[in-house]
Amino acid sequence: MNAAVITDVERIDIQSLERPTLRPNYALIRVAAATLCGTDLHQYGGKIKTPLPRIPGHDFSGVVEELAPGHHKFHEGDRVVVKPSFPCGKCEYCARADYGSCEDKKLIGLHGDGCMAEYVLAPIANLVPLPDAVSFEAAANLEMFTVAMNTMKRVQPRLGEWVAVLGQGPIGLGQTRMASLSGARVIAVDVRREALEMAREFGADVTLNSTECDVVAEVKRLTGSGADIVVECVGAKATVDLIFQLARKEGRVANVGFQVGAATYDLIPIMLRSLTIHGVGGNGGRGQYETVIALTESGKIRPERLITHRMPLTDAAKAFSIAHKKSEPVLKVALSLNAGPNRPTLARG
Repeated sequence: MNAAVITDVERIDIQSLERPTLRPNYALIRVAAATLCGTDLHQYGGKIKTPLPRIPGHDFSGVVEELAPGHHKFHEGDRVVVKPSFPCGKCEYCARADYGSCEDKKLIGLHGDGCMAEYVLAPIANLVPLPDAVSFEAAANLEMFTVAMNTMKRVQPRLGEWVAVLGQGPIGLGQTRMASLSGARVIAVDVRREALEMAREFGADVTLNSTECDVVAEVKRLTGSGADIVVECVGAKATVDLIFQLARKEGRVANVGFQVGAATYDLIPIMLRSLTIHGVGGNGGRGQYETVIALTESGKIRPERLITHRMPLTDAAKAFSIAHKKSEPVLKVALSLNAGPNRPTLARG
């Protein structure tokens, strides 16, 4: 099979490798579509250290090629999307089926080879059926919405509340859409006009370009005392500091942005403003994928709208370079795979 392999920092090679060998409780998936995530880019850029060489990627969909014996829920030929965090099955959380809180869960593509290959192994427990109405491409782009659903379950926006979302990359746009669906009034903040245009499409009531206005003054003008909820999706010191200027007293805050060593909290503003802080480190693993698929099928979310670049697997090096360097406006890059006669159809539904 062909696979995109990180062989060094900022280096991707296309290699011909053996197909993975099936093992108990796993399925062999013929990958149809995969998308690049911020985690992949951190790994590619050397900010997240992993053993190399490594096949990256965890956001993907495809078709069941082969199943380990003894499993009857899925069949060969089924269309599926795969939850990317693999629980250990041994800790106290796994023992009570709280797999999202597993103490030793592994992210495919980070702790082992990932999905940017024609075939990949995945635990059968992580497979989610994919309706015909949801394209493979859309299904490979669900994670930011599942993370947003996990966020909203924690911060509990109420009808008419103000939610400020800092950063309108893919993760931030997912937060904007889910906050909008909750009935909240959403303020989207970014520095890129094209990202703010997409935020409008995703339901933002107000968009603020922080290079063109005083964000704090505008949020106070709109809300009076500040946003009820602030969702930080960048992880930079500037946006983390902004939280405490935007959140009203007794407001709720969600930290979603990931950046190693970029920001720290000053506890005094948290205490003086009686803020509730939620750390959101992923999708939560509690039915989020199933719900987001249903929302996609109904048309309430459109994951494929985030895709700005589409390329074959053979152009993976170019795809990573564009997404990493932001050499042109980019939100999400999708890679199509298995282009032979048995290729799954990317445009179903």
